[in-house]
Amino acid sequence: MLWLYVDFPQLQLDSVGDKLCEQQIPLIVVNGQHNAVVQANQAAIDCGVQLGFGLGRAISLSQQMQVINYDEKLTNKLLEQMTQSAYQVIADIALMPPHGLLLRLSPMFVLYDDLAGCWQRVQAWLNNLQVSYRGATAFSPQAARLIASTLTLSQTQISDDKRLIDQWLSKTPINALNASEKIIEQLLAIGISSVGALLDLPMAQLALRFDSDFLTYISQIKGDIPLVIDFYLPQTPFCFYRDLNYELHTTVHLTPVLHKILDELSHYLRVRDKLALSIEITLELRDKPALIVTVYSSQGEQSAAAWQTLTQLQLERVELIAPVIALEVNCHDISSKITISEDLLSQASHGAKRQRLSKAQLLSLLHAKLGEDNVTQLDYHSSHLPEVVNGLTVSTPQSRCEAVELSSITERVRGGLRPSYLLDKPEPLTMAVSIFQGPERLCSHWWQKNPVTRDYYIAKNSQQQWCWVFQIPNGQWFLHGYFG
Repeated sequence: MLWLYVDFPQLQLDSVGDKLCEQQIPLIVVNGQHNAVVQANQAAIDCGVQLGFGLGRAISLSQQMQVINYDEKLTNKLLEQMTQSAYQVIADIALMPPHGLLLRLSPMFVLYDDLAGCWQRVQAWLNNLQVSYRGATAFSPQAARLIASTLTLSQTQISDDKRLIDQWLSKTPINALNASEKIIEQLLAIGISSVGALLDLPMAQLALRFDSDFLTYISQIKGDIPLVIDFYLPQTPFCFYRDLNYELHTTVHLTPVLHKILDELSHYLRVRDKLALSIEITLELRDKPALIVTVYSSQGEQSAAAWQTLTQLQLERVELIAPVIALEVNCHDISSKITISEDLLSQASHGAKRQRLSKAQLLSLLHAKLGEDNVTQLDYHSSHLPEVVNGLTVSTPQSRCEAVELSSITERVRGGLRPSYLLDKPEPLTMAVSIFQGPERLCSHWWQKNPVTRDYYIAKNSQQQWCWVFQIPNGQWFLHGYFG
């Protein structure tokens, strides 16, 4: 079984925003527990910084030196996000903290033919991540991890030749082992300076000097004892976290960062053929509680451009009470993609298909721009009384826009014709009209407080307008609307 271990030794440093990278500022990541530099960018290395330097020694090399505390939780989140995207290329993948991924390649040869084809796809995925990495293959997970740990950044050793892999493993220095300093000193004391020399020793002889944990580790390198691996299983909810490492004081500057995250969301939805109905943006503020912004889409969207427009309109109404230092985008509300039929003859004058917004898309834009409580829409109520059959209702973002067939409304409105233009309130009839059709009696329900009894007629006035008039029991006439 062939394994590939990919190590990301500068993962937290690579996640720093483009703002600091473009300015070429010396930047180091310091492990506060050991007060030592664990990651450094090229600008810091040019200043003379080396891994393992103390904090005081490192910052003394440059007045512009920027320091970031090592965050184990952030590194694990970044690894999980990378694993989620890697699952589209390799089926068997596992997280190997603190900053590595383990990929089982052999089963994928059925899909990619051989190691060359498989590595080509994996390498394309790695390059798309835009992070520093190093990797090696071996016939056991621990051996692949051990070989990769000795490589420089951007160096890879990929092969399925057992002899070549054994040579790589034999030349690995003994201090690269994942063992305590005491064990390394004992091995050096007896003249063992390479892993090859260690693996040549009989296990019985090693058992006299070292504990069972170290013996198990050596057996796992040889492949005699399998390593217990918890393979990654894809999660349905989309979650993407971004630590900015700098402060943003306005929501306008969040747009470039959000665009990259929404591109990831679009890819996530596209490969699953799903639509997102809402996304939740959590803005982590400095010294203040996190701010949660929820963006809705009435019909569901898949493209990054559509979500970029909605989020931008929504964030324009958000006032920040403190600078943003990190953000997270979650998407739990997804649905299956629904095919909407379109008119094939709907063409613009230049021959391209006319870009028109659906009712649901228009409502989503209005909700994002104006707010949930400021958007109303016409609604039909099941009643025969003209004043209450139509009305305005608040259009919530969660509501789904469904087309109402005109025939279904006609069936529910039993009776004659209805005017296109209805007056807000009936007005006394002051002009002469000629009756053409009627009467049609409309009465209120018996349980209503103000009983109404009306006899409606269709009439025409002297200006040849078709009117809808009615008479009440006391003989008074009223005008209620016009037919268009």
